[in-house]
Amino acid sequence: MELQVNFVTHQISLAAGLGIIVYAGLANWDDWKEFYQYFRESKFIHVTCLDFTLLSAFAPFWVYNDMTARKWFDKGSWLLPLSLVPFLGPALYLVLRPSLSTMPVTVGHTTSEPK
Repeated sequence: MELQVNFVTHQISLAAGLGIIVYAGLANWDDWKEFYQYFRESKFIHVTCLDFTLLSAFAPFWVYNDMTARKWFDKGSWLLPLSLVPFLGPALYLVLRPSLSTMPVTVGHTTSEPK
């Protein structure tokens, strides 16, 4: 059940990202000028945009970490450059990555020395 909920959440994130990109692409020049005015005048909007940009810049690092943890780098390596696309790239990776329950689990042996 948990896998289905996660998969649905990942698909909703991907759809929302596509919707935001389409909405921004259909905006006219006056909308962009108004956004730029808000970006310059509102500290909240300015900081939010900078934060989104910074977090998007770190997305490939976290995607790479998850790929290596799942040992999926050989098959999903094409998703790493795609993760540079803000919101959409990481959301696509979440939809396509294998679940941890299907990954082989290795248990390391610990040795304890006698006291």
